[in-house]
Amino acid sequence: MKILHLSANNFLKLVAVEITPDSNLVKITGKNAQGKTSVLNAIWAAFAGKEVCPSVPIRRGEERATIRLDLGELIVTRTFKRAEGNDYTTAITVENAEGARYPSPQKMLDALLGALAFDPLAFARMKPKAQYEQLRSFVPDVDFEAIDRQNKGDRERRTEVNRLMDQELAAAQAILVAEGTKEELLDEQAIVAELAQAGTTNADIAVRRSNRERTQEIVRECRVQAAQTAEAILTAASRLVDQRDREVKALRAHIEALEAQISTANDNCDRAIASETERLKGEERELLTRADDLERHLQEAPPLPAEVDIEAIQQRITAARAANAEVRKLLDRKRHWQAYESLKAKAQAYTDAMNQRDAEKRAKIAAAKMPVEGIEFGDEIVLLAGVPFEQASDAEQLRASVAIAMSLNPKLRVLRVRDGSLLDSNSMEILRRMCDEKDFQCWIEVVSDGGPMGFIIEDGSVKEHTDAAATG
Repeated sequence: MKILHLSANNFLKLVAVEITPDSNLVKITGKNAQGKTSVLNAIWAAFAGKEVCPSVPIRRGEERATIRLDLGELIVTRTFKRAEGNDYTTAITVENAEGARYPSPQKMLDALLGALAFDPLAFARMKPKAQYEQLRSFVPDVDFEAIDRQNKGDRERRTEVNRLMDQELAAAQAILVAEGTKEELLDEQAIVAELAQAGTTNADIAVRRSNRERTQEIVRECRVQAAQTAEAILTAASRLVDQRDREVKALRAHIEALEAQISTANDNCDRAIASETERLKGEERELLTRADDLERHLQEAPPLPAEVDIEAIQQRITAARAANAEVRKLLDRKRHWQAYESLKAKAQAYTDAMNQRDAEKRAKIAAAKMPVEGIEFGDEIVLLAGVPFEQASDAEQLRASVAIAMSLNPKLRVLRVRDGSLLDSNSMEILRRMCDEKDFQCWIEVVSDGGPMGFIIEDGSVKEHTDAAATG
């Protein structure tokens, strides 16, 4: 589908333009600021609509502008109407050859528009990465977005894993362990329990020692009391004798009358002395017996065991804690190393997954049918004959760009070139020949101050038309 006829009224700098192409290379020529660009913009605006139109599409002093494209099978008409201020409204109709209108004209036109918006040189002007992105459409079996998304996720996860790896490696390297440390903790609790048992044992020994010392003290007290009791016997006897003498003295005056009483008193005194003496001697015997029993018990008691060396046990606990601290450091360092190795394997798995995706992508890209022989994908760049596209010759870039534009515009076989003045005669001939070979129509803007060539635009109208084939 090509443009058989173009008419444009009051669009940008155009007053009234009627163009009926007579060849596949449609040259729009003339001096600067005469309306050449407006012709190409009219084609683009008719198809793409308000989004690509300039802010003021209607020529100054006019209220309406119209663009009409006859495509043979379709007729596209876009109108512009001035609104308040500098705003405007636009409407589009698309009719078939019989005059029937399409209910969704813009949607239908969008399906016709190519990815490069008609201009084959747009690809050559793109940045390398943008060229790479553009050509991905020729590899439908590869979901580039999904691969990029998955690779991005894996790269982010690998970055996090690498960060954790660095942490684990630094932690492992920062732990210094005494040489010869084994991975076995000493039982500190058992040694502490042994210390507690030793304290209990020593406390029991101390109690038993104190009891024996107390028993010896009781023995000494018993013997002292026995000696005191013997003295008490003498003292009591002396006291009773003194009492008797006093009574006898008191009764001497009554001797005659009281001899019987004296005899009785003597008898009572003797019995009392004997009884008290016997009682005190019994106490003396009991005390001596108790002292002998206690002394014999002490003599028969087994020797006290040696006290447990508490300080030695405490030293063992200190040593065990120090040794266990080294063991724990060794185990911590081992744990960090193990975590580091695990994270390293995980990071490698992410790398392998990305490499696998890239390998599969490269294989599918290699198997894809590209629009130009010798064009292929590099690392996010497009290669032409094995070198980056931007390093290819101008002629090679032109052929490739035109071929790509044609491949991306299979339905609307119309191209436009706004920088035609940059093309030399050889490039222009390449463009003309490719359009004829592929049956494409190329509208090209060329600045010219010389003789007539193509459709010459002057003051917004077609001043002159020379057969493009004759001027090519």
